[in-house]
Amino acid sequence: MGVSCCRTWLIGVCTLLVSLSVGLSRTLAHPVPAGPNTATDDSTAFTLTILHTNDTYGRLVRPDSSGLPDRGGLAARTTLIRQARENGPTLVLDAGNTIGPDPIAGLSLGASVLGAMGLAGYMAMGIGNHEFDYGLDPLKRHIAWNVVPILAANLIDPSTGGLLANPYAVYELGGLRVGVIGLTAPAVIGTTNPFNTRGIKVADPVETARTTAQHLRQEERVQYVIALSHLGHDLNLALAGRVPSIDLIVGGHVPETRTAEEAECLTELANGVRIVATPRYGEFLGRVRVRFTRAADRFRPVEFHADRIPVDRTVPDAPDVGVYIAQVDSAYRAEMSRTVGQVAGPLSADEVGLLLANIIRVVCGTEIGILNAGGVDLQPLQGAVSRDRLNTIITYRDVLVTLKLTGSQLREVLARSKSLEGVNRHLIIAGVSSESGGGTVNGRPLATNEQYSVTTNQFLAAGGDGYTTLAQGAGQEQTNLLFNNVIVDYFSRRHGPVSLAEFEQYRRRAVVQTGLTAAGAALQSALNSRVAAYRPQNVPILGGRTSIAWNTRLDLVIRRDTEFHHLDNTGRLEYGRIGFGSGTSQESVDRISFNTVYRRGRQAAPVQAYGGLGFDTVFTPSPSRRSVVTKTSAGVSSTLTAGLTYQVGARRQETLGGISKPVEYGIEFVSRYRGARGTAVRYASDLSTFLSSGKSRVAQIEWYNTAGINLFKTVDLLVRTNLFFYRDSIVTGIAHKTEINIGLGYSWGWKWF
Repeated sequence: MGVSCCRTWLIGVCTLLVSLSVGLSRTLAHPVPAGPNTATDDSTAFTLTILHTNDTYGRLVRPDSSGLPDRGGLAARTTLIRQARENGPTLVLDAGNTIGPDPIAGLSLGASVLGAMGLAGYMAMGIGNHEFDYGLDPLKRHIAWNVVPILAANLIDPSTGGLLANPYAVYELGGLRVGVIGLTAPAVIGTTNPFNTRGIKVADPVETARTTAQHLRQEERVQYVIALSHLGHDLNLALAGRVPSIDLIVGGHVPETRTAEEAECLTELANGVRIVATPRYGEFLGRVRVRFTRAADRFRPVEFHADRIPVDRTVPDAPDVGVYIAQVDSAYRAEMSRTVGQVAGPLSADEVGLLLANIIRVVCGTEIGILNAGGVDLQPLQGAVSRDRLNTIITYRDVLVTLKLTGSQLREVLARSKSLEGVNRHLIIAGVSSESGGGTVNGRPLATNEQYSVTTNQFLAAGGDGYTTLAQGAGQEQTNLLFNNVIVDYFSRRHGPVSLAEFEQYRRRAVVQTGLTAAGAALQSALNSRVAAYRPQNVPILGGRTSIAWNTRLDLVIRRDTEFHHLDNTGRLEYGRIGFGSGTSQESVDRISFNTVYRRGRQAAPVQAYGGLGFDTVFTPSPSRRSVVTKTSAGVSSTLTAGLTYQVGARRQETLGGISKPVEYGIEFVSRYRGARGTAVRYASDLSTFLSSGKSRVAQIEWYNTAGINLFKTVDLLVRTNLFFYRDSIVTGIAHKTEINIGLGYSWGWKWF
């Protein structure tokens, strides 16, 4: 059974059990009339009992670890709740951090906890940071389910602009109308996964409480106001001091404590507002008893008593809730003990980390997988692997995110990771290696300007552990895939053992890139006097005239890479018609060029073989004067440093059209450099040299340089300088041409992996 199927089945079980008990849960969710035992000598008085919990963290059962107190469990807590109900009007509340992150609760995304709370008789709960553990959409479903009313007066839903949940609930108990307000701390945005709270706005809780309490007293005729406040102790004190119209604060987000004596229990302020809370994990049930007297329709609290009841072994489990929790626990244990797959051969702890990073990139179809070392507890693996074993390794169940990093950004991430290796904040990275030439991505040199697709977790994608460069990655997309479920599913779907060797095939997957750059520029072109001697020969690279002109350029790149085979196709079209020079309108350079280069061999290797085809043409006013230079070359290429490659080989070159020239054979040298400064500046330099051994004795140098400064999105300010030198047997000396282009460019590209 797959993970998603198990989760769906468990949620179904929870829903069915709650549905079968809906009559009971709805009855318990309404006020219970005061019983005869609560009457006093004063027939106008009665006592209201308020039972409360907070920060239970989804724990349904008593811990079975010898290192933890033998207290807790929702089934035993239910017994205490029902005993209190038998003795008079009772209100049962929870202040949040309730449905997560306990792994049993996590299997149903918190639904099992809410189902048990509905059976136990909880009447309202607040929202803490752990209510967002499974994402915003599951929380919205829980709110709509309403098996336990979930309240939040100061959380704004990003999709609607309205409140995420009901702000308050009103209960009538013994004739007294009680209002309960839900409040959540602004810090919830920083204390939970940023992706799960993306877009959520948190209104000021104190001001929200003031206006809501006023509404309850004036419009709802409420005479006793309770705040379910997941704010923490300091904000609770501020709330009590500034909003005296609140009678009682049931607090959550309490300090981390393990004993009852260390936990916050009761604070009585000068204005009479009380604050109560319990220790974590549901080991105690908080109890407040308020005695009211009534004159006509008005109730007045005259006595207040707060204490806590230990939920220990002396308290028996409520049978129906005990059965419900046992079924949930049994389903969880069965799922956790299930063997989901095997590993091929023993894997060390480091190899397990690399395996996990490889799996997430394969599942999400990206080139690179990145995990934080602090988010996993790496252990060696061998043979059969159970889900429980994987869960002990994957300590944080985070949603996966895909994004894109430039080569420059990727180097920043790698450098930070290396600097943090000693403090367990380094990264586990699949797809990147630090081989010769400045590192490789799946066997291809890490290029400064190229974009690489990355899969990581939400923690890192939001800049966790100080990896702000990851937070700046382009095109972030939340996959809605939980990290631990992805790993379990991958193992479950394999027909054989999982091994690191299988990801070597991933290194040879093809990367296909296309790119298009359209640029408009003011062109300054200058030719020296020797060029005139070449005009009859129609040398393409020296076509055009000295002028200032408006020039447009279109560059097209199509590239296909595997680990051993690399094909580059680059084309360029330049066009300019109107210029200014010598007082007359002139024609600037019109040029078309196209080159194809095939390279074979692992790019991390010192040398690769290459072969190339290309042509270069210049259009002039008369079709008879047009010429095309064709080129065929072969040789070796290599990568010297990051961003710098070169190739050396033999070239055959022939000029067609215009005045015919002999075929030239010679040596070519081509170097390419690509660099960047951050994400805003990119630069490139392409140098091509050709020396022939034929009768024409051609010596030719072409040097293109481009700097792009990003203005916004895909629009760049482009500064291009081109320098050409040409010499052959026609005249002595060297003809040269220089160009400078300044203008705007729009770039567009796709990449498939």
